[in-house]
Amino acid sequence: MTAAPKRRWLSFSLRTLFVVVTVVACWLGWNLYTVRERSRIAIAASEGGGGVVFQHESRSRRVVKKDIPWSWKLLGAEPALWVWIPSGMDEDLAYVRGIYPEAEVFLGVPVD
Repeated sequence: MTAAPKRRWLSFSLRTLFVVVTVVACWLGWNLYTVRERSRIAIAASEGGGGVVFQHESRSRRVVKKDIPWSWKLLGAEPALWVWIPSGMDEDLAYVRGIYPEAEVFLGVPVD
């Protein structure tokens, strides 16, 4: 009498593993690119006379209307309240709004 072979619950091919790893790597790369773009835009805006006000820097009790994805937080991004971009960057207004979906984006220099 022979024993029945043990059933394997997780069985997948090497091709499936490669596809899953590729999809996860692409997703992580896109998120990392977005976080780096947020930093690049913040630096470019501050050099041009604009700037980014992050939630922890604000003196008001206002909170962000929309939160950023957890993957961006995991990679080091912080939610922003306001983004001022200089007048020279007005062609990038829609792009900046896409990179900072939680913030209010203004064109021009902030008034003190």
